[in-house]
Amino acid sequence: MFGLRVLGHSLLWIGFLSASVGMVMQRELDLLPVEERTALLQLPADFSIPADLATQVAGKSWTELDSAQFLAILQQALAPTQSAPASETAATVPGTPQPNPATDSVESATEPAAAPKLNKTSLIQQRTKRVASLWPTVNWLVYGPALIVGIVGVVLLRKSAQKSVDVEVARTKGLDPLRQSLTQLIAEVQKLEDQMPAMTPESVVAYIDERCVEHCNSFADQREHLKSAFGLVGFGEVMSEFASGERFLNRVWSAAADGYMEEAYRSVQTSLGFFQAAQRQMDRKP
Repeated sequence: MFGLRVLGHSLLWIGFLSASVGMVMQRELDLLPVEERTALLQLPADFSIPADLATQVAGKSWTELDSAQFLAILQQALAPTQSAPASETAATVPGTPQPNPATDSVESATEPAAAPKLNKTSLIQQRTKRVASLWPTVNWLVYGPALIVGIVGVVLLRKSAQKSVDVEVARTKGLDPLRQSLTQLIAEVQKLEDQMPAMTPESVVAYIDERCVEHCNSFADQREHLKSAFGLVGFGEVMSEFASGERFLNRVWSAAADGYMEEAYRSVQTSLGFFQAAQRQMDRKP
């Protein structure tokens, strides 16, 4: 039962972790059109674009643009960067007035603050917001088998829990008849030991047949409850003691039938000791 519980927990966690991996194996970026995804991935790391450019050009936000509109605006924004800046060209032409640092500093101080810009990461986040569902990002070849493994783990855990319930039922209800039979048998054998010095061989044989055999058979017929409650090891410990007591009780019967009362008396004492040991084994079990 313990091994079944461990296996169930292992499969459940393996399935959970594998399913988690399967759900993140693909990115939202992978769901964008190929042309748009390629353009975004090819942007330089230091790329930036005015945050309101889409609104100025198309009257829509970056998220609302369709793929064609987005690519057109992106190409327009990249066009100036693909040629040399005019200031750099003017500086290389002879006779062009050089900029005056003092004048430039005054003019720059009066310019309005720069408009907010989106970098490459922010622009990708804006575009991936268009993804309506994230289910397509799941790798079903991984997620499906992982889900099955997790379900198997849950089933095994439920079986383990049911076995625990069965064991508890066996301990609380199934063992009651066994304990009762063994208690009554011990009581009868104790009486036989006490009365044997005054009994005849025939009365000893009749006593065992009439008052002991029934309890022995009742205990033996219900011994499977021991296995359910205590497992194979506990079952073997209890039944070993009981079987030894039953064997010596049979020796009492045989010795009395043959007229050997001293042997019968020694055997009944030994038999009683084994039955009491079986009772102690049952009481020690949880």
